[in-house]
Parts: sequence; structure tokens; C-alpha cells
Amino acid sequence: MAEVLRRINYEDDVEYGRFHVGDFEPHLDDFAISHPHLRVSNHLDIECDITHGRADVRVEVWDAEPPAADAPWVLTGENAYLTGSGIVSVGSEAWPDRLLLGPSYFLYGLRTYRVPSVWGKGHEFYEDPQTEHVLLRFWPIRDVFDPVLHARPEKMTAAPRPSAYVPATDWPALRRQPDLPAPDTADDPSSEDRAAVHGWH
Repeated sequence: MAEVLRRINYEDDVEYGRFHVGDFEPHLDDFAISHPHLRVSNHLDIECDITHGRADVRVEVWDAEPPAADAPWVLTGENAYLTGSGIVSVGSEAWPDRLLLGPSYFLYGLRTYRVPSVWGKGHEFYEDPQTEHVLLRFWPIRDVFDPVLHARPEKMTAAPRPSAYVPATDWPALRRQPDLPAPDTADDPSSEDRAAVHGWH
């Protein structure tokens, strides 16, 4: 059964009906990678119902293909996301948050959900029309690193040799990590000194 590995909540500006979730370098050519059912893309522009405003966004990383999100979430898109870094930058361009998807040079599935806007009889909003609620669910599809495509020196003109690279199947970043217990300071000789300095009782 698929499990959530990591999640983050953030807000972003919606401009011209969309907001962007960025990737770190290197930039991979999405034309070199294919998927039998999903459109492969190396950039993420998330479309919204509102034209300008704010997006209240939840991003989740799953260890396998996730189940459908419960109501009130409604599926609005599905594609395959190609990343060179395995890290996405979300939120403000000035102070972005970073979320680890998993290994670099990987293809991830992405499902986009939104909470539908509520309209009145006169076509006016019952809810704040300047806020979009979005859920992004990522999951790993496969390793796409190939030295023939990604590790050749620049300006090399000779025909590449056949690659012997074997994609990995077990990555620590795609395994659920156990929750770390709270540190035990009972036997820490410096804990009393710290308490005295800070005035703790």
C-alpha cells in the first residue's frame, strides 16, 4: 500500500491563471524520455480557476502510485514530471521552500487536485475568489539516468557507445524513514548547565 514519505504546505502567487513549481539543475531534455500513458514534461505550470490571487498548496511525495484524494479534492490533471535534481522549489521566488522528491535523473508521476470554486446563482463566488486550494501528489515512476544521454562531455561528436547502465531499484530517499525519538537529556551532563543559563526550572 502506498504511503506518504514527505509533505509541505505553502502559499504562492497566482498570476495569469497559474503558478510555477520549479526544479533545480540540471535541465533534462523531456523529448528524450517517454511514457506509454502520460505526457512527459520538465517544467510545472499549475493552472488555476482564478486569474490573480493566492494559491494555498499542499505538496505530497508518495513511495508509489497514490490513491485518489478524498472529497472535496477533484482531479484536474495528471502527467509525468522529469527532474534532473530530484528537488523541487516551491513558493515565493525570493524565499522558496525546497522539497526532496527522491533520486535525481528520475521520472515522477504527478496528479493535480483542486477544490472547485463555489458559485452563487448570480455567478458570484460564495467563497473568496482570490484563493485557490491545490493538492500536488508526486510518486516515483522510474530511473531515467543514461550515461549516453546525461554524462557525455560537451561538444563530443563521436558516436556514443552502448550504455551498460542498469537502473537502480532501491533508493533510501524512496523508503519511509522511521520517526526519530525525542532526544533524552536525562543523562546529558550539560543539560543542567543549559537550564541554569536560560533560567529553566
